[in-house]
Amino acid sequence: MPAKHLFILVSLLTAFTSALAADPRSYDSPYGRDDEVVYRSFSYINHSYKWVIYATFPGIKRENLREAADLNGKQEDYFDSDRSSHDDEHFHWVTDGHVMLWRGNKVINPPGVAAVDFASFRAYDRFAIDKYNIYFDGKRVAHNNGVDLATLKMNQGRNSTTLTDKKNLYLKGIPLGSASDVTLLGEKSWDQRPEFESNKRNNSSDIIIRFANKIYLNGDPLNADADSFQIIRWYPDSLLIYRDKHGLKRHSFGRIVGHLAEPECGIFTLNEDNVQWRKSRSDDCQKDILPNVDPEQFHLLTDRVAQYQDNLYVAKISFFGEEELEVIKLDTPDLQISHSLSAGEKHGYFIRLSKPGSVLVFDTIGKLHIDNDLAWDDRYVYTWSADQLHRHSCGCPAQAYYKETEQRQVLILPDKCIAEN
Repeated sequence: MPAKHLFILVSLLTAFTSALAADPRSYDSPYGRDDEVVYRSFSYINHSYKWVIYATFPGIKRENLREAADLNGKQEDYFDSDRSSHDDEHFHWVTDGHVMLWRGNKVINPPGVAAVDFASFRAYDRFAIDKYNIYFDGKRVAHNNGVDLATLKMNQGRNSTTLTDKKNLYLKGIPLGSASDVTLLGEKSWDQRPEFESNKRNNSSDIIIRFANKIYLNGDPLNADADSFQIIRWYPDSLLIYRDKHGLKRHSFGRIVGHLAEPECGIFTLNEDNVQWRKSRSDDCQKDILPNVDPEQFHLLTDRVAQYQDNLYVAKISFFGEEELEVIKLDTPDLQISHSLSAGEKHGYFIRLSKPGSVLVFDTIGKLHIDNDLAWDDRYVYTWSADQLHRHSCGCPAQAYYKETEQRQVLILPDKCIAEN
């Protein structure tokens, strides 16, 4: 069996040979005939890579293929590849306006069901609808009784297994009941890089919800008591450790199916039941366990700064090149640090992104307010770059703003407040 696959969708002059039960991934530039689309895999077989045909579709011109329109009705004019893979949840429904393809298979509805309506077809990763049907993973799963696209709620990351509109919950495309009965218990990105380095919006995620006295992970029910369910440790796309009234349970799932990578010698290491920090810069990777820290609630902001409850853990490098750990107590218990500049009750917290392990804590004059790239308190206006915070005296900080000019943005600092009508 092949150990590695690289999948290509091409137009070429080749007869259909054997099929490989794997996932098509992308296609390259066409050559040969242009009236036949072929999915093929570049597979590692018997110590060498070989092309293996997965599926062929005569009568389809590659140049006519496009991604199906998204939920907003947008369809790209140029389509590069059928980028479906095991690597993430970014799946493409591919069409020429006459045939719909899903990962190397034609989307064909069962007898007695309305055929695919291409004009009204809309897609979001594994989920799709037309005016008659709901689809998931390339198959028709339910009748469309009025999916409301205007209120269909996208998740923080890319996960189409669990969607809601103003009326219904859809698990893997199947409408199960009122969306008002859904409780979101958590969403965790597959991108486990530190918060300020990750791109969670465009990366796949796991979702756990409670609905109808059941717990669901990525649309599948867990064998758990909903009332006593508690997440202990959650490794995205791999392993969920949870506890209910029946005890501690381990649920393997996803692509990795419970297999966890060996921890690297990073500054902070999040293990199953503790968090360690690297106290030495030597090659032997000496680590200490942080006392009374739950790894599930320990959030890396950068590789050297992390938040745990109302504390910031900052791994600094001393003047002599030694590792030092500073713990900064936040002045607001429920403050969640999510940007380089954050506001507490009486302090501001600025994390220097280009200076590892550097956090500036400063007093504010009244409450600090933050709006995109501008912040202010009762006396000052604050601007910042990746590693520097600037403070500007201002007669009316709340009315400061950036003015666009032909050359650049100019910060306008009013001398006094102007009454609003």
